[in-house]
Amino acid sequence: MVESLIPEGVEGLTVSFDGKTIRSTGKMEKYTKPMHIVSAHIAEMGITFGQQTVYEKSNEIPAVRELLELLELNGCIVVADALNCQKETAKAIIGKGADYLLSVKDNHKFLKESIEGHIQDESFQKEMGTKETCEKNHGRVEYRKAFVAHNIEWLPGNESWEGLVCIGAINTQFTIKNKKQMNGTITSQAGS
Repeated sequence: MVESLIPEGVEGLTVSFDGKTIRSTGKMEKYTKPMHIVSAHIAEMGITFGQQTVYEKSNEIPAVRELLELLELNGCIVVADALNCQKETAKAIIGKGADYLLSVKDNHKFLKESIEGHIQDESFQKEMGTKETCEKNHGRVEYRKAFVAHNIEWLPGNESWEGLVCIGAINTQFTIKNKKQMNGTITSQAGS
């Protein structure tokens, strides 16, 4: 198993869970719909160390939870997209001795709006941690500003997310050939 490639005692690895559609299966006669595969990828090592096949995108949430049960994640941080921003998934991650960073989008509209409103309030920004980065590649400039708030008592329902200790957001701006192309905010919440 790939877990045997991980040196003992290594903690703090980032394990990302993501589902992808295997497009070629949509053209095969034996499949009525394209297959999907959920993978657990170790970012720092560039390897996939777990996979689960599902037959519909809607089955990705339970597949991630099944994969969580199979893998040793103690001391890791688990990252997942908005589809997997679920209270039960957060609970399963904490149960494996890991922390989480889950993206919040319109599937949790009230939560997303609450986080964005807090992050954008200048009076709250003074107590938040921030980090700015700027990358320049092939005529494209990407500027990011990240915000993290550890005081989450104001967040409605925060106690129902096991292990939740902070929230954050990343504001991203792209400039291509001196023209601003996009400005967006990705909101996230983090476990212990």
